[in-house]
Amino acid sequence: MKVGFSSCAMQKGQTGVATYIINLLNALQNVDLDNQYQIFVSEDEENLLPSFHNPHRVYSYPSHWCGAIPNILWHNTSLPKISYQESLDLVHIPTYRRIPFVKPRKLVATVHDLFVLKMSKKYGILRHLYHHFFLSNLINKCDRIITVSHYTKQDLVELIHYPEEKIDVIYSGVDHETFQSLNKDSCRKRLEDEQQIHSPFIVYVSRIEHPAKNHLRLIQAFEKYKKDQQSDLQLILCGADWNRSEEVKEYASKSSFAKDIRFLGYTSNETIVDLYNSCELMIYPSLMEGFGLPIIEAMACGAPIACSNTSALKELAENRALTFSPENIDEIAKAIHDGIDSSSQKELRKIGLDYAKNFHWDKTAYEVIQSYKKCLIS
Repeated sequence: MKVGFSSCAMQKGQTGVATYIINLLNALQNVDLDNQYQIFVSEDEENLLPSFHNPHRVYSYPSHWCGAIPNILWHNTSLPKISYQESLDLVHIPTYRRIPFVKPRKLVATVHDLFVLKMSKKYGILRHLYHHFFLSNLINKCDRIITVSHYTKQDLVELIHYPEEKIDVIYSGVDHETFQSLNKDSCRKRLEDEQQIHSPFIVYVSRIEHPAKNHLRLIQAFEKYKKDQQSDLQLILCGADWNRSEEVKEYASKSSFAKDIRFLGYTSNETIVDLYNSCELMIYPSLMEGFGLPIIEAMACGAPIACSNTSALKELAENRALTFSPENIDEIAKAIHDGIDSSSQKELRKIGLDYAKNFHWDKTAYEVIQSYKKCLIS
């Protein structure tokens, strides 16, 4: 089997889709000794991918094709042409945003979520109109769909009317060599030295995106907790600036507890692991998620978790973490209070550590290969 894999929408490696692409490709070459892969990537993002050995090949295209509209054009012109020239059996597009109108051979796509159809304010008007008018048609061109949760599968069936029998739910994995339980004192010392974090803290690892990631309500809940408890607790917000991040930062700067709200920006996995191992609580108040990989990564480090009770987050966290309505500030504040209570932390940490052991990228890769095989015989 000759598989084309489009490493598109990497966005400098700072997104969940990029994490999915990088780890899946690395795992595919570890577990798949039978098939050949042609990986397509823009030349300025090739350095983000793992090193490949034969029979895997990398086709890098000029960076001027990297912007959203040029990249869509590339996937509708160059990709179909190359797929026929190279006699590829199928092409895997790891995000619905680059599914081409011009179909290149058999087509598999990963759909992480369909929130563009459910949250009108998540993107600008042009992108919203593009998805509103074309997304259903594009997804239905695919011979098979991979989703990262049962929640997203249900959305595909209900919103797109895609055939349920052609959908494979395949959870993402965790890099357990990176995300693991470490000595808490050593992690705290590194955070003191490198990030000047000297107080107990809760952490939210997510790009700073308003309103989808729900930072404003989290900050408001944090303010409520601080007023009620007179605590030295800090709120650490770790992630790259994204849509309307300036609104979040402006609100935080005017807070009565501004000195206790820290924005670390986009940070390394090493720092994130130290944060997970050192935090009083990993909190995840996002309004909607197609999977929620940071929750599983935090569990693998032994962090107690509190998260939204919506979308795929409920699927992952039910009976394994504290949950709350992401639109209810009082509930979020209560989750902070309950989550940092020492009597609940031990149980939450153990449940999370045990659950995270089920997630491996090699397992994800194996199931993706099975999806490819089903695609070819359908």
